[in-house]
Amino acid sequence: MFYSSNTGKVLGYSNKFLKENPNLWNNSIHPEDKENVNHCLEKLKPNSIIEIEYRFIKKNNKVIWLRDRLKCISKTKKEIIIEGHVVDVTKLKTAENDSQISNYYYETIFDQASDAIFIGSNDEKSRGTLVKVNKAASKLTGYAKKELVGKNYSFLFPNDELNNKPLRYDLVLAGKEVTSKRTLERKNKTQLIVQMTSKLLSDGRLISFVRDVSEAETNKKKIEESEVKYRSLIDEVIESSSVGIFILDADLKVVWVNQSVEDFFGIKKSAAIGKDKIKLIKENICRVIENPSEFAKKVVHSYKTKNYTEDLECRILPKGKRKERWLLHWSQPIK
Repeated sequence: MFYSSNTGKVLGYSNKFLKENPNLWNNSIHPEDKENVNHCLEKLKPNSIIEIEYRFIKKNNKVIWLRDRLKCISKTKKEIIIEGHVVDVTKLKTAENDSQISNYYYETIFDQASDAIFIGSNDEKSRGTLVKVNKAASKLTGYAKKELVGKNYSFLFPNDELNNKPLRYDLVLAGKEVTSKRTLERKNKTQLIVQMTSKLLSDGRLISFVRDVSEAETNKKKIEESEVKYRSLIDEVIESSSVGIFILDADLKVVWVNQSVEDFFGIKKSAAIGKDKIKLIKENICRVIENPSEFAKKVVHSYKTKNYTEDLECRILPKGKRKERWLLHWSQPIK
């Protein structure tokens, strides 16, 4: 048996040792691969060539992968003469294995993602044609995976939706991540409000993550409607309150007053809103109350010192349609 000098280096044995131990090669084939190797040798015919890959246990017990190209020179019942060319392909097999593991985890994560994921073609003639979807996409749309693949993104959205909100391939192709809310139509013709985020993959394909936000949007709409309803109710209650109410901004300008203020002081709302409250007191309110200087001094002082706890009594002087009233004045910040 002849071995090249490189063979000994690959296997970890000296060529002399290999020649002295003719059965070493066969004995060093990994037990799990030995049956397959022997089966291939049995099928080998004179002048035929086969290429096989198997694991080999080196001298140091390290397992390597070999790619063996075998040519049958002659074959009898007692003997087979083979010419072989062996290459260490361990790194290649390890890389393939790592790639398989990586692909396995990718496929697992992709298919188990809670968001619906759609991957589409970016070829000019078939842009947006779905080439891959996950389980969540099937669940969201009601279509089986095989029904989705080959269809264009656009078939999931009503025509009026696409007219109002066209799919922005131009932005995605420019490298931007595009997020929008859309109405999606399921297989059973029911509609959902979804949030769709699309971007370009490194391999040039399009990917979209789609999430059902129908419930959140419905709740948001209910809250907004409720706020409008109760704001209107609160405004109506405050407006009709028998308590005179001024609402001021941080600069002490009047932003709102109710009807009772107009009744008490004879000040039109249009004249009060937008006016500085201190000026309003000095120029309008003090004209209709008893001891105006003392009242103005205390109120202005409470505003400037931000001491809103002091209650002030004042008497509205009767005149014409204006009735005599005793009022209690106090202020407090709106938090």
